[in-house]
Amino acid sequence: METVEYKFVTKVEHYSESGFDPIITATPEKPDSQLQFNRRIRGPIGHTFDRTLDAALFTATSFIIPAPQPKTGERDFSWGFCKLRFRRTIKVNKTTTLRSEFAEPLWVQYLPEFFLADISGAQFANLRLRALDESVNKLSVVDGPSGRTATLESQKTDPTAKAVFDLYLVLTRRVFDATGRHDEEEYIGLFYRDNNDWVRAGSRGTPPEVKSSDPLLARVIEVQRRSIGTSVFKSEDDLWDALFDRSGAKISSDSSRARIVRISEPIPNPAAVTRVC
Repeated sequence: METVEYKFVTKVEHYSESGFDPIITATPEKPDSQLQFNRRIRGPIGHTFDRTLDAALFTATSFIIPAPQPKTGERDFSWGFCKLRFRRTIKVNKTTTLRSEFAEPLWVQYLPEFFLADISGAQFANLRLRALDESVNKLSVVDGPSGRTATLESQKTDPTAKAVFDLYLVLTRRVFDATGRHDEEEYIGLFYRDNNDWVRAGSRGTPPEVKSSDPLLARVIEVQRRSIGTSVFKSEDDLWDALFDRSGAKISSDSSRARIVRISEPIPNPAAVTRVC
C-alpha cells in the first residue's frame, strides 16, 4: 500500500493512502497508520470464455486482494479506497529471491457484499418472487417456505454524503431461442420500491404482455444517484437516461451520472422453479 510521510517535531510517521468514498461520507477521516494486509492474496483465478471444463482456454488470470485491516480487531472497509503498488517476487531457492521494480501506483475500491448475502441464512434461504396481481404490475419478494416478505436494505449514507442509493427490480421472462435453448430471457420491465412491495415503473414504450403464471425472474439492482436534484426513478426511461444518457441530454460529468453498484442473483417465481419456459 502506498504511504505518505509526515515529519513531526519529534518523529516521522508513515500513513497509508486510504479512506472512504465521499459518496458514502464527506467527513474527513483521520490518517490511518495502522492498516495492513494481514490476509493472504487469493489466486490466481483463470479467465476463460469456454463453457466446457475439459477444454478451458485461460487467456488471463486475476488475484483477489482482501481489504486491509487494522493491526488489532476487524474493520468493515466497504466502499474504502486504497492506493496500491504491485511487484513480482520469485523465490528461486531458500536463500535467493528475485523481485521486480514496483509498478506505478493505482487507486482501487473495495465494494461491499451484496445485500442479499446478509439475508441468505435459514430465515431467507429460498427467496421467491410473487405477483400481487394477474397483470404483474406489483410484485413482492418473499421467503419461499414461510411466505413472509423479505426486507431488503440499500446502502446507508450519512447526511454529508453526495449520493444516495435506491433499490430497483428488473423483471425478465424465460423464453426459448431459435435453437430451442432454455437459458434465454426476455426483458419485461423495471419496478421501483414502494415500502416492501415493487411497483412497475412507467415507460414511453409499450411493455410486453405478461401473466403471473409465466416463468419470471427478478434481479434486484442497487443504483447510486446524486443526492441533490434527483429523486427515485419512477420511469424506466428516466433511469436508463441517468445511467447511459440515452436521450442525448449530455450529462455534465461522470460524477453526475447514476450507476449500478450491485446486482442480485435471479429470484424466480413459482412457475420459473417448476418449469423451464
